Amino acid sequence: MTSLADFAVGMLIGVTCATTLLGLAMGGLLDRAAWRAVQGEPRESRNLPVRICCAALYLLVLWRYGITLQGLEMGGLASVLLVASLTDLYDYLIPNGCIVAAIAIRVSYLAICALRGMEVAAVATESLVGAVAVTLPLALLVLVMDRVLGRPSMGGGDLKLFAVAGLYFGWQQCIFLVAVACLLGIAFALAGRRRAKTDGPSEAPEPSEVPEPSEAPRDAFPFGPSIAAAMVVTMLCGGQALAWYIGLLV
Repeated sequence: MTSLADFAVGMLIGVTCATTLLGLAMGGLLDRAAWRAVQGEPRESRNLPVRICCAALYLLVLWRYGITLQGLEMGGLASVLLVASLTDLYDYLIPNGCIVAAIAIRVSYLAICALRGMEVAAVATESLVGAVAVTLPLALLVLVMDRVLGRPSMGGGDLKLFAVAGLYFGWQQCIFLVAVACLLGIAFALAGRRRAKTDGPSEAPEPSEVPEPSEAPRDAFPFGPSIAAAMVVTMLCGGQALAWYIGLLV
């Protein structure tokens, strides 16, 4: 029994270390991919926080889903969300390639489940309904807000990212997701404004280090990272949060 327990502990440590190293390596690759998407040319990634963030995401997915097919799916989604967050931070842009990659990962997961003899029709239907049920109300709300404010209130990339959220988590969990995304967006916006007031004017960065932003409104705010973070939170505990809320109502 002792040897078996030691073997299990050794496996756990080995898998954890391997996942951490994979995350650190993939963080560099994903950072370069995000930079290339907005700049059109590669660069050597030296962004240690991105590497650490990627490793942390992979470890959280491993902790939540283990070494399973769904764990691989969620790890792929986490990678896409990291790239989308970086491109939005770099250039107020969520590339269509990120949306296509997320959809491809979901479709591949369902296809592999079908090949393994699992029933996926209900899951696929729920995914499609979730994408539509989340996107349409938000799109109508954005149209109304655009007319009221006289300027764009949300980017098209943000809406597409919400559609991906509906595809993965369904409309019920996305109620929780949208609430978390809005709260995080408000927190990030307030923190950004406070930091700007505290720092004041600073020396301009080197052109080679920071990409020129695309044509965005002066008061534009990158909402993509907030949506991505809310998707990660939902990925980890959305089902439990929904069950807890329903338990309060019953």
